[in-house]
Amino acid sequence: MSKNLLILIACSVLAQSLTWLQTNGQLIWPWIKKNEYIVLLASYPIGWLFWKCTEYGYPAFDGQPWPVRFLIHVAGILTFIIFTTWLLKEPFTLKIVVQILLCFSILGVQFFWK
Repeated sequence: MSKNLLILIACSVLAQSLTWLQTNGQLIWPWIKKNEYIVLLASYPIGWLFWKCTEYGYPAFDGQPWPVRFLIHVAGILTFIIFTTWLLKEPFTLKIVVQILLCFSILGVQFFWK
């Protein structure tokens, strides 16, 4: 696994995790709901992380945009499932299991289909 791919994965997971906290934190912590401008300021580092995803993702996939996009998307789905189940206490259902399998199917196509 290349350095660029590892950085892409790390930035994707971090950016998607922070995005989840930014948008759904108001459902957990009342202080976030009262401080929307502070939350808005978090958009800058989150946007920078997504920028880095593109910067490192293109070379990781030989300049192809779709694998980068799918990896970021799958990171978002997986972090959403984890954070929603953990912090919002949503039940872990068969539907979520199917979504996880679909995410890994998307990644499998991107990594192994030549």
